[in-house]
Amino acid sequence: MKKHICIIAGLCAAFLALTACSDDFLEVKNPTGEPLEEYYTTEETLNEALTAAYAPLHWPDWDGTAYNDLTVDGEIMGDDFWVGGSDNTDNQHWHRLFNFEADGNNTLATLWGDFYSGIKRCNDAIKYASWDGEASADFRRSMEMQARLLRVYYYNILWHYYGNVPFYLENLSQPYTAPQMSADEIYNKLLPELEEIIASNVLPMRWPNAEAGRVSQAFAYMLYAEMVMYQNDQARYAQALAYMKQIIADSNYKLNPSFYDLWQESGEWCAESIFEINYNDDQAQRDWSTSMAAGGTVFPTLCSPNGWGGGEGWDSGNDGWGFLPMRVEAYNMYAENDARRDVTCWDVRGYSYTERYLARQVSPPERQQQGLPDLQEPEL
Repeated sequence: MKKHICIIAGLCAAFLALTACSDDFLEVKNPTGEPLEEYYTTEETLNEALTAAYAPLHWPDWDGTAYNDLTVDGEIMGDDFWVGGSDNTDNQHWHRLFNFEADGNNTLATLWGDFYSGIKRCNDAIKYASWDGEASADFRRSMEMQARLLRVYYYNILWHYYGNVPFYLENLSQPYTAPQMSADEIYNKLLPELEEIIASNVLPMRWPNAEAGRVSQAFAYMLYAEMVMYQNDQARYAQALAYMKQIIADSNYKLNPSFYDLWQESGEWCAESIFEINYNDDQAQRDWSTSMAAGGTVFPTLCSPNGWGGGEGWDSGNDGWGFLPMRVEAYNMYAENDARRDVTCWDVRGYSYTERYLARQVSPPERQQQGLPDLQEPEL
């Protein structure tokens, strides 16, 4: 038996010696047998790559690891909402951020992977668009600009939430490192890129309804204005204002007659809409095990009342988790006759439901030091 073991060990060692000098096992082969340069040649296959670059737009609310819906992420450090949930360990990163106590283990960590995945896919799409093939030059040029604009958007989110981030415009190779730039350096990289995309005038001001969901020239204008104002870049204010005036003057856009209808399914991609990230609830394809699939969003469940007994058009079976309850101060900021109030705020006072956790409010001295207004107990 010992002799047989020695022979087998010797054969294994010989096999390893023969294969150790080859890197063939590292080569990724297309399942159809086609090299990438031969696959991404038609408008159909190039559109697959571009669609993949759009896909991470859907991921943050539930990406298989954490809930990071951008609506919640954007509100929890403000004064209009509480965090909610079952207790202060329920999505603990939100509760920590609410009190400005985030640490390395409790932050919006999954956004990093979501949007760097988007950046990687945009870089791929831009590269594939530059290759020769059957696709027309106009198609490839449009694909390039869509991917570049999406990449600016993804970096913009990372810039907002992290400040200093690694920055690169071509996908990394070993050892997969990139310089971490300061927030100001990131801005100074993104704005010229955005200005070049706008100046190319390749993207339409508005896509036809059959292509709704693609980034447009109007989206680029809005992103420009948002970034310039966030950075307080007063030298670019005049240009940002000029872009806003172009949107206002464009016949493709106008205010919707009914503010209420904006939030109905029939109001999607109306004349007031510049860009939307749409979800499809018809088949409810997104689930615990299919977080990256196309389908619905978890946000309505996240923010709806827990233990809901029915009413207001919701059945008792539509139970929510009670995140992001609005502060009564935010509700009271609306004038009594403001038509937007009852569309924006779901006032459940007078209904029976299970109240959820209210995170520790910052003490009055702390709030004064931070320049924040005094708070009262929420009622909504």
